[in-house]
This record gives sequence, C-alpha cells and structure tokens, in this order.
Amino acid sequence: MAREDLPELPPINDDNLRRTALNCDRTAADECPPDVTLGPHPPSNPTEASATNKLLELYGDANMNYLIDRILETRARNRLHHLKMSKILSRNDVLGHMCYRSGLLDHPDLHMLDADRWAIQLWVEGDMEGDPPKVLANLFEAYMGALWVMGNGDFTLMYRWLERFVDALWIYASDPADLSSTEQRGPFDPPHHESCCIIAMFNSLDSPLPDIIREGAFLREMLGKMAEDAVWVPFVFDDNDVLQLPHSEMLERGENCLRMLILNAYLMATSKSFRIFLTREGESKAYYLTKLRDLIMTPAVLARIASGLALHDWFGSTSAQLRPSNEKSSQALMSAIGWFDRFFDESRPQMLHFIQLMIPCAIETLQEHGYHESQGSREA
Repeated sequence: MAREDLPELPPINDDNLRRTALNCDRTAADECPPDVTLGPHPPSNPTEASATNKLLELYGDANMNYLIDRILETRARNRLHHLKMSKILSRNDVLGHMCYRSGLLDHPDLHMLDADRWAIQLWVEGDMEGDPPKVLANLFEAYMGALWVMGNGDFTLMYRWLERFVDALWIYASDPADLSSTEQRGPFDPPHHESCCIIAMFNSLDSPLPDIIREGAFLREMLGKMAEDAVWVPFVFDDNDVLQLPHSEMLERGENCLRMLILNAYLMATSKSFRIFLTREGESKAYYLTKLRDLIMTPAVLARIASGLALHDWFGSTSAQLRPSNEKSSQALMSAIGWFDRFFDESRPQMLHFIQLMIPCAIETLQEHGYHESQGSREA
C-alpha cells in the first residue's frame, strides 16, 4: 500500500504534546555499533520534550483498539470475522508498516535514539522482510494517544481518522474463509496475577463494593429492559464456559471498552490532568498502569464485581445461576459493558464513575505487593 492510499494524519497543534508524541521511547535491544554510519532516514532531530512518548503510546493503544473494534462492527459478518480483523488491524507489525508509510518518520520534531534508527535501517535494507521494529508501532500509537489528549479525552477526531484508516485496510484483513463462521471464542487471554494479589484485591474491594454495586446498577437496569423484549435470550454458555450468541458478539467491544475505561478512570481517580503525559512522572507510569489494568481485568476480579451486581440472574440455566464460575461471570460483565456501550454511547461518563471506584483498590493491592505509582517497575 502506497503512502497516498492512507488518510493524512491530523496535525497536533500543541507544541509540547507534539514533541512528546514524537520523542520515541527506546525499544531496540541492541546498541548501534560505533562503526556504523546511519543514513538520513529516519533522522533524529533535537527535542525539547521533557518525556518520551511511552505513556501516550499506552493510552493510544487502548483507545485505538477500542475504536477500531467499534468501526469494524458494521463491516464484520460474524464474531470470528470481527475478532480476526480487529486483531490484525491492531497488530504491531501492521501498525509499524502504516507508521513507515504515514510520513511520521519525516516529521521535523521526530527524535529517535540511534539504536532504534539502526534497527529501522537494517529492516529497510532487508527489503522490509520480517516484522518492523517495534518503535514504529509505538510511535503510531503515541500519535493516536496525542490526538486523544488534544481533544481533552474526546474521541471525535481520533474516530474520524481511524474510520478512514479502517476503510482503506479492512478488506486486506478480511479472510473469505471466516465469512460464514459460527465459531465462538472466549473474549481475551486473561491476564495473569499471583493468587495473593487476587486475594488482596478481594479484601480491598470489600469496603467500596456497595458503592460499586450502586454505581453499576445501570448494567442491571439495561439487562432488565433487554429481558422485557420478546426475543430476549439469556446468557448461555457451552460446556467449556464459553459465552454463546447473541451476547458473545459484545465480548470484544466490552473488553476493549473496559481496557480503555480503566486507564481513563485512573486519571479521574488520582486527579491527574492531561499534562501528566508531558512529564517524566507520567512516562514512568506506563509499566505500572499495565499492571493495574491487568489486575482489574483478571477474571476472578471481574467475577467478583459481576457477582455483586448479580448478573447471574440473567444466566440461562438454574445451575449456572446457583454456581456461577469466574469464567462465566467475567464474560457476562464484559458483554454487559459492551451492550451498554453500544446502546448508550453518550453515557460513557457513567461507566467511568463505575470503574473509577475500583482504581483505589487496585492501587492499594499493588502497593502491598511492591508496585508503587511513583516507580516505573516493581520494588526490588
């Protein structure tokens, strides 16, 4: 695909935000040998940015995956078709190629360490065989994150550009063999956390759980209204605890929405302004926030929230209602979030307040296990 086939990236008008988005965090493992002569492309210009684009990349990745999944809903024939297209268009190798063709490497504010410049040079000299260096995908995601910050958390600008991006690419990600598939899959690869973290998170949730249940009542209200419909189908699972149609269609949307909401709710819960993306303090939080998000998205934790909301009331069998497993309950919660996001797109602040109440619990749990907000990695 040629550069002219891609929509032109919107400009980032804030100087500090643009410089931060283009100040690439290092990804290359190998140093650039001292006897290597680096070519002029990509260049590495001086930068006045105080931080790298690491935190912008994290938020750009979460917000972009959420929006790409939404855009593809109208183009997908079934759940597997939707899932695979969404995964392909969000892959680092695809985003790396798009970054290379987008013109970002020609930007006068681009700053990249020699190790990453050398990795790109080797990849280009090798006729772009193999995966592109990860710094390219990260740069693309960071630019998307900066568009979101520039809009003060509004998705409009980012959505409009991504819709054109998906329109140009989705046909290449579509496999004809998937068009008639009826396969159902679990929503995601569950993040791993030590059992001691899960137990500690349960303890932390005890106190705010009544408030979380109150704030999450909108999910029960929505399911109650859906159940009044003559064609309502309850949550049904197969023998492997995999959620079935029609609710399984909302699992990807719910997962990506939840990933996005957790990161955005963290800013609200900790009273962080968007200026944090421009600081070294913010740069160091990317690793920590990944741990925090993974903790909340652990099936056992999601199941605890789902149990508090009594989402098992809408399970299709009495046995599942009486003994809801973590896998079933966590999928029910993510599906419910997906449905709510589809039906009540303008009510995202309501979901943010719901998720925001879980953030202090996760912070407390991580702190007990050596992960601190002020540190970029686990305490030694």
